Amino acid sequence: MKSGERQRRILNLLSNRDYLDVGYLIETLDSSPATIRRDLVVMEKAGLIRKSRGRIAPMAAPAFDLRNMVQDEEKNAIGKLAASLVSEGDSIIIDSGTTTLAFAGNLTKVNRLSVVTNSIPVAYALNGTSVTTYLCGGTVRD
Repeated sequence: MKSGERQRRILNLLSNRDYLDVGYLIETLDSSPATIRRDLVVMEKAGLIRKSRGRIAPMAAPAFDLRNMVQDEEKNAIGKLAASLVSEGDSIIIDSGTTTLAFAGNLTKVNRLSVVTNSIPVAYALNGTSVTTYLCGGTVRD
């Protein structure tokens, strides 16, 4: 298993708990202590977790990037299904959030679509596509 996938699995395991023991991660992910330690150092430097005495805990308020990494397969499935309900020529509003970002990523090939959003990540995801994007406060230009 590659480090990125292992780190996503660690975040998924941590998403429903206050903390995890490092020993549990070693056993659950079938990885060496050194490998898990390296992953945890990278994740702590990225601000995704905090380490303390053989345990890890999530940061107090999950950052957008952390939430975006957790349950990404489910979010992509929801985004794909929701995008299938959008037709050519529609006008829609997309709120901010990690699941709505996955939704926006699946709209890039819809022709003559207009999107109004308050989310800068959603606007970036649609930038450079055929989707006309209106960001609250103005129009996004390529």
